[in-house]
Amino acid sequence: MAPTNVFFNHAVQSEHHLYEDLIVESLRMYGHECFYLPREIVEEDTILGEDIQSRFGDAYSVEMYLENVDGYEGEGDLFSKFGLEVRDQATFVISVRSWERFVSTDGNLVSSFRPNEGDLIYFPLSGSLFEIRFVEHEDPFYQVGKLFIFKMRCELFEYSGEDFDTGINADLVEIESAYTQEITLLAASGSGSYEKHEAISGTADRATGTASISGGAVTSVSIVSQGDGYTSAPTVTFSAAPVGGTTATGTAVIGENKVLSVTITEAGSGYTAAPTVTFAVSPADTVVAEVNTFRVADGGSMILTLQQIQRTIQVGETLTGAVSGAAYEVLSVGSEIALPNDDTNQNEDFETKGDSYLDFSETNPFGEPT
Repeated sequence: MAPTNVFFNHAVQSEHHLYEDLIVESLRMYGHECFYLPREIVEEDTILGEDIQSRFGDAYSVEMYLENVDGYEGEGDLFSKFGLEVRDQATFVISVRSWERFVSTDGNLVSSFRPNEGDLIYFPLSGSLFEIRFVEHEDPFYQVGKLFIFKMRCELFEYSGEDFDTGINADLVEIESAYTQEITLLAASGSGSYEKHEAISGTADRATGTASISGGAVTSVSIVSQGDGYTSAPTVTFSAAPVGGTTATGTAVIGENKVLSVTITEAGSGYTAAPTVTFAVSPADTVVAEVNTFRVADGGSMILTLQQIQRTIQVGETLTGAVSGAAYEVLSVGSEIALPNDDTNQNEDFETKGDSYLDFSETNPFGEPT
């Protein structure tokens, strides 16, 4: 015998469909068009389980209801000794059906059966980005025997170097908040034109080394910088020996795309001082930065403003656009990285003036007064 009354059943399929139709229609009437941005982990620390670098490469339009009818929740705008902190919180409601139809599909980046913590929601009405902190899926609790909505409890997103390429206004957070650096390129030294937000690669970090001599001959080469991006052993060149001597030769040994050592194949003779060692530039490199803006300066040189900088860009290397194919040689590299969106920031003042009485070197990492 069944423990419950068989004449009263909450799991009626037709009631499920009716109730879900009412929810979806209500969200479309009283909700807002929002965009769901899935987080893509670019580099993860597998030991500590930390997210090293993230990117947001797509945005999916879907209706959501903002449950905070009286405004954002949380502590609001808080003044502290570090300045103004905005701690707005919000709860967005999305139907399970809309999630499955418009977001979690085979053709999208999202394959999860529910929204994920860490993903973002762009709210066009206020132009705000919210980060999902917790997803509640059992509120209301099994009405008519089924779950129909997700409640996403969110906090205002704080930008920390993520890469945005969604194609909507959410990308402005990167343009306005990312660290940027200006690079001057040689005029008429290449071809093509860069595109805004395209990734660029460069001739990789060149290896460097110093030679040691004994009795006028080269005995060894000490690697100062291993460089990066080497897919084959680079050519090693020694400066010419004085008149009457012979020039040394050697071959590089590489591992993990870096120069590990140099094998001396000809020690040379007649050296009175250690010769200069030169390594060939790597033929290829990974993405080193993203173009934010570009302009042509006086004299025809091109000025690139870069963001998402992955490594130090060197004078003399060639930057190549991933989309445009534009390739130019770097003439000079800006010495300062700035935050262009804040005219009142004091970062540069702290950096320059603080050096006169605070020492943050390896010998004094805690910055005790000197």
